[in-house]
Amino acid sequence: MSLLKQLLLSVTVAVMVIVAGTLAFSISSARSYLDAQVRTASENAATALAITLSQPSNQDPIVRELLLMGLYDTGSFRAVTLTDTEGNVLFERRRSPSADAGSAPQWFRSLLPLEPVMATRVVSDGWKQVGTLGIVGNNSYAYESLWRNALGQVTLVLAAGLLWALVAILSVRWLRRVLNEQVANQVRAIAQDGEAPPMSKGLRELNALVGEIAQVRQRVRANVDEMDAQIESLTLELNQDPVTGLGNRKYFLNQLGRSLKQEYGSGHVLMMRIRDLGAVNAANTRREVDDWLRGVAHTALSWAQETDPEIQVARLNGSDFAVLMPNGNSPKDIGLTQELAGRLRDMRLGLAEGQPRWAFSLTDYTEGDSVSTVMGLLDYGLMRAESAGHAQVEYVPKQDGLLAHAGPGEGAWRELLGQALEHDDLHLHVNDVSYQAPDGALLHRSDAFLQLRDGSEWLAGTIFMPVAVRLGMSADFDLRAIELAVDWIRANSRDLVLRVSLASLGQTEFWPSLEQKFKELAESPQLATHLVFEIDAYGLVANPEQAAQFCAAARKISAKVGIRRLDAEPAALGRLHQVQADYLRLTGPLLDIYPAEAGKIELLRAVAATAAQLGMNAYSDAPATDEAQKLLRECQFWVASR
Repeated sequence: MSLLKQLLLSVTVAVMVIVAGTLAFSISSARSYLDAQVRTASENAATALAITLSQPSNQDPIVRELLLMGLYDTGSFRAVTLTDTEGNVLFERRRSPSADAGSAPQWFRSLLPLEPVMATRVVSDGWKQVGTLGIVGNNSYAYESLWRNALGQVTLVLAAGLLWALVAILSVRWLRRVLNEQVANQVRAIAQDGEAPPMSKGLRELNALVGEIAQVRQRVRANVDEMDAQIESLTLELNQDPVTGLGNRKYFLNQLGRSLKQEYGSGHVLMMRIRDLGAVNAANTRREVDDWLRGVAHTALSWAQETDPEIQVARLNGSDFAVLMPNGNSPKDIGLTQELAGRLRDMRLGLAEGQPRWAFSLTDYTEGDSVSTVMGLLDYGLMRAESAGHAQVEYVPKQDGLLAHAGPGEGAWRELLGQALEHDDLHLHVNDVSYQAPDGALLHRSDAFLQLRDGSEWLAGTIFMPVAVRLGMSADFDLRAIELAVDWIRANSRDLVLRVSLASLGQTEFWPSLEQKFKELAESPQLATHLVFEIDAYGLVANPEQAAQFCAAARKISAKVGIRRLDAEPAALGRLHQVQADYLRLTGPLLDIYPAEAGKIELLRAVAATAAQLGMNAYSDAPATDEAQKLLRECQFWVASR
């Protein structure tokens, strides 16, 4: 119940109690007054009649009866009696109470009784007593008068009560309106922007309260402005990278989650990692690194604005950046990310061994995918890029069957890889390849790819080796691959090409085991001569000493060594003389060369000339077009058949 209703109810109850008490007191007073009047009238009439009957002229019984009858017939008395001295009734007339009830109801008579009292007087004849006169007054007139008086007072009270209720209702409405205008609106305005509503003239008693509310409103607005500034600062701090000004990991994951929940939403996500951030920090001052990182952010943002204003760029941690490309899932996005990757690779910073290395991972998403799935695919793509050692965008599409193997965490992968090594759930998948020399001669070789058993499925090395590199287990798999390759050569007596990951060359525990295996192979030169190792050209740039050491060790046991993907890492061309390699192989950009691409043709000729100068054979995978095949043959490359 509201305060106003409580106040109205309490006042109404108080007024009703006062009015009821006043009404009861008034009626009670009227009843006492009328009762006294009836008694007085009875006594006066009895006195007057007794004196009249005591006159000598009125001693005659007939005259006496006429006087008594005349008094009774006036109707003002209920009973008139005359008895002699011995108690015998000489005259008696009475009316029943119902006969003279008048208009007053019986319940009213019972509620306010008027008890009639008989007035008695002595009737004498001289000094001799004749009898006793008794008169009882008729109170029907008193009841009627009291009833009319009570009705009038009750009517007046009800009319006053209705008037009071009307006044109270109007007063409450007016008070509510005044409170709403002067207090409620002012209070509501505290939580609103803009000016407070104007105050209307109301109760003077509220002016002080309204003035205080206005002051409170000013203080509250000042506090709110201060809190808004603090909240904005905290929001920026929580969702913004302090160095680059980009959104942080929390912000990016929230945006990615919203995109995944949008109906018919699809797009791509690119993750970029600075692989040499530790070396960058060591070789430059903090200010220089921060300026360079801000430049990276500016380059990514500029590319995003040129491409699509809805693209969002964030910095996930020290070395990782992410790009969310919503509203689309077309192959064009892959080309756009390659453009961004090229811009970032061109950003230089002082390093002892050239510019920083990058790893890029791209995947697609559609409505209903989970954030963990998308991030797992991106992380897997980074592992593949880091394992391959290239700085191209590693595209991991969701539909290529890798989703089932990109999702598990490191613990699940470590268990799977450990069991594969322990239970020897590995084997080599071998593809036969034929190369044709420029003069038409043919060379038959076999490429070996390590595979791992996962239940009833065999996983290719392109799936699990990047994870093995991340977990530091690549050396174990490479050593096991060498064992399997030797067994295959022993059974087939043909050349077998086996790839060795660069990560293994950088692990100190790899070399003792490798030397032991090479020592065993040195005792079987007929097997070693068929063994061909391939290392990525990027290793000549990133780990030149380990690459040269491996090549020397392989040549020592009469095994052959090849350098693959030289066209994807042109910087390795200047380091070929530092290693004892037997051949180089093109696997990427130069395979789709066209006669009009003068730059690629010059690079192709430079590769061929360098290989010829160092006594290396030059091989290439199957070219994309006949024009490319013709150009490769003109540059003296052995070309794989399609």
